[in-house]
Amino acid sequence: MDMEQSKQDFHAWMLGNYLNKPEISRSSIFLCTNPIYYCNFFVGLNKTILGYFGLPLLYMVPHKDWSRWLDDFIELAALPSSLFVSNNPLHSAQVDWQSGVRLPVLRPVALYITERFRPERLQEVLVPEPREACVLYCMLRAFTPEGYPFHFLGKADTDRSYQTFSTFRSVVLYPHDFALMTFYEFYAMGMPLFMPSHMSKYLFPFSASVAMLDWVPDDLRSAPERPPFSPLSLTSSAALHFWRPQIDFFALPAVQLFGSLAELLVLLPEAGDPDNQKLHLASHLGQRVVLPEPPSTKCRSSCMLLDCKALAILLRPISWPLAERCRRIGRPGLKVPGSNFDVLVFTVSGAFAFWEGAPGTRFLETRSHRV
Repeated sequence: MDMEQSKQDFHAWMLGNYLNKPEISRSSIFLCTNPIYYCNFFVGLNKTILGYFGLPLLYMVPHKDWSRWLDDFIELAALPSSLFVSNNPLHSAQVDWQSGVRLPVLRPVALYITERFRPERLQEVLVPEPREACVLYCMLRAFTPEGYPFHFLGKADTDRSYQTFSTFRSVVLYPHDFALMTFYEFYAMGMPLFMPSHMSKYLFPFSASVAMLDWVPDDLRSAPERPPFSPLSLTSSAALHFWRPQIDFFALPAVQLFGSLAELLVLLPEAGDPDNQKLHLASHLGQRVVLPEPPSTKCRSSCMLLDCKALAILLRPISWPLAERCRRIGRPGLKVPGSNFDVLVFTVSGAFAFWEGAPGTRFLETRSHRV
């Protein structure tokens, strides 16, 4: 594939089919996601590029273009019209490992889910394994002792709706990816979550193929203070243990970990009343976190909002007094490049909100960023 020719063809297609429409031409922000390389296609269209990423930098990039693309990405991320974000801390570390560009993190907040944890099926635990897989679910069915107080059900035992999922006593997840949307969805619903604690359960089948994309330019490879393990080559327990603090299954509060099937069967009844679990999770979700300011000498314009301290993660729904406090963090007159808005604030339950004018004015717009 000729990537440059593909970019030119994309420009011609956009100009001929979309940018000639008034409603599209008035747009100030274009969104790109995975593969990250496709963000390069928007260069030259005179728009702000908002990138939301979760896959490796070299994913779907021909091997012969790896070096050139990494150089292009560093230049693209440095443009004042680029706002790039990782969807989890581990991915941000992967991008940094290969490019030296540290992206701010905005976890998936699953705004499309309106259901909240409302335990009605108090004797039933959901074990939603992916596709047709049957690992933990089959083991639980085989080894749960007679007379155990709870029953385990899979997605196939339900109508597969979030409304139904929200009624289970708790959820036991057996992960198959580090950026597992099912995890973020149940976390956003406030469901009590149980996950394996042993790092061997996080050696995923795709881990070996991701390591094939672990190419680093010579200047970065020889840079001082490099981590001892690559965040892309997570094929050993040692590498997983090193990067464990960057994995949300372990980093986010209120996720309950079990070391064995027997321990899980003990933990589930000991967890107590689901309503107490709900309050426990809510107490963590109520925390407000403002990301620290990175050193200005190292901060590229891709983390401009962080450098200006205008980007905050708020773990509760937006209300104007709370948002106003974040607004005061920003520098006077700060503008989101290429847009008509003053400040961009990310929230876990309120999408990202744009507003302009002096503190006290109303929100002009909120937009979902479903991924």
